Amino acid sequence: MKRTGPRATATRRLIELFPGLIDAKGFNHGAILNRLAFLVVFIGAKVVALVGMLLLARLAAPDVFGGVELALSVALIVAGVGLLGVPGGATRLALALDEPRVADILAFAAICIAAPATAAAVVGLILGWPSIWVLVLASCAAACFQVATTTYARIRALRFVNSLSDPFAVLAMLALAAVLWLAGVLTLANLALAATGLACLLCLVLVAGFLRARRPGFLVAYPRALAVSLPILALSGVSMIVGVGLRPLLGTTFPLEQLAVYSLCFRLCAPCMLIHQLVGTAFFARLYRASDRNFDRVTAAMVAGCTVCVIGLWLVLQPLIELAFPTYVTQIGILAPLFPLVGLQVTIWIVNALLEMKVGRHDVAHQAAFLGYGVFGVFFAIFVLGAARTMSQATLMFDAALIVFALGQIALLLRRQIRLPLSAGAIVLTAAACVFMSLGS
Repeated sequence: MKRTGPRATATRRLIELFPGLIDAKGFNHGAILNRLAFLVVFIGAKVVALVGMLLLARLAAPDVFGGVELALSVALIVAGVGLLGVPGGATRLALALDEPRVADILAFAAICIAAPATAAAVVGLILGWPSIWVLVLASCAAACFQVATTTYARIRALRFVNSLSDPFAVLAMLALAAVLWLAGVLTLANLALAATGLACLLCLVLVAGFLRARRPGFLVAYPRALAVSLPILALSGVSMIVGVGLRPLLGTTFPLEQLAVYSLCFRLCAPCMLIHQLVGTAFFARLYRASDRNFDRVTAAMVAGCTVCVIGLWLVLQPLIELAFPTYVTQIGILAPLFPLVGLQVTIWIVNALLEMKVGRHDVAHQAAFLGYGVFGVFFAIFVLGAARTMSQATLMFDAALIVFALGQIALLLRRQIRLPLSAGAIVLTAAACVFMSLGS
């Protein structure tokens, strides 16, 4: 006989809340152990990546740390634009249009950027180009490999693979830096040489993966995939601008040693990024298909969690710097007002990353891209004209552009009857809190 009443209702709610973990018979121990193993691998990889960059800031010379940050940020932009929107297009093909095969498409798109960048890095080593140029070129191959493998892992719900591939570029750079540091030869030139060797290896892996996954009608399938991907390309370019933040611009305006101060603030926001990566990795497909109400709740909750992290870190910033990063103690006067603004930037970046799924699903990506290029074009023009004389001023201006872009996307979605009031309110409250902390410093 089918059970009814409060107990049966509570059971159904638990099953809906924890699908796969709890069923009508009770706890699914195999599924629970699988999820726990995923959390161990996921959190382990993220902790190594996030804490590893902080250790690099402590152990490496400021020009090495600043150079690594600049190389990774530029590489992500190159990968985002050079892949021609294929990661977003492949996601839509697989999750919305039920395309069964996307591995060959992703691998080929990555090869088209990784191979020329690696060849240029090798030429740069031979001709004696500046080490930072070679490091940037080699990092492009790692970034392309990361984006292609992460997209495939998320589409196929390969949580363990995604846990390692999502921070791959950072993990690879940290591994190379660790080996060089242990050998006592951690310099920008040696790091560039090691990164170029890794780039050559990654190109071989991508080519092997493409040859293994290539379908018989690939020459027909790839143009068809581009037809879906190219409309998303414009938004992908904006997403890269949002994701890498100010590091490329600051790297061309300020010395690498000063860029290291900004990057330290960025890396101290590791708990915020961990929240985003945990939710995005474990529930990517579910978030992509989520109802408007649930999506709004998740986004607002993530903003609230990030805001709490930023406030907590800001309150203990000075003793934290004195204890863990003594090289930057003399920069505390810059760090104190800069950190909450960078924290705001990281938080709004997370919001925009979530909104990218929503605007892509509801076919307003081209409108969002038009808005983004307009907003960040104005910011770039003001920056080039020299309106920002300090990193705090530049960060505040970029924060304002990020907020306008996020609220603009919410307004575009509202025109499609997609309401996200909690997210909009959380953005405004977080902005007010972070600006108040900066001014109070």
